[in-house]
Amino acid sequence: MNASLGYAYGTYTASVIPSHPNARGQYWQGNLGLESYLVEIRPKFQVNPYFGFGLGYKNESTFSGDDATLPTQHSGSPLAYFEGGIRIGGPLNFISRSTLIGLLIGDIYSLPFSPKEQLVHGHLIKFLKPDNQFYLGLNFSIDL
Repeated sequence: MNASLGYAYGTYTASVIPSHPNARGQYWQGNLGLESYLVEIRPKFQVNPYFGFGLGYKNESTFSGDDATLPTQHSGSPLAYFEGGIRIGGPLNFISRSTLIGLLIGDIYSLPFSPKEQLVHGHLIKFLKPDNQFYLGLNFSIDL
């Protein structure tokens, strides 16, 4: 088992905010949890499946697009998450043999504890609902 710290940022389109381009949206999510690799991590190039779970916090915002009168609104909530994927990478020997860097290809399912609603440009939008997202990311680890 390994401790993990993660961060994600993204923008929303008309599929989430019907009033787009009059209003736009974005989110950020921070996670802290545990992860386990299915193959022992070694200081060599590896393709390694992993899974993880933990707690986090997500903030979703709407802001003005083409309509400059639209006020910025924020909704935030603690959450639980579950994720799985594959790490492709290897060692950074110039730092140490226990330092690894890799590309993550995975999927994360987030369960916010406090769903919220916002009225955006005449549309009632539900935020902070359970969602599933595919991601590409960077993995950096060092064995202390």
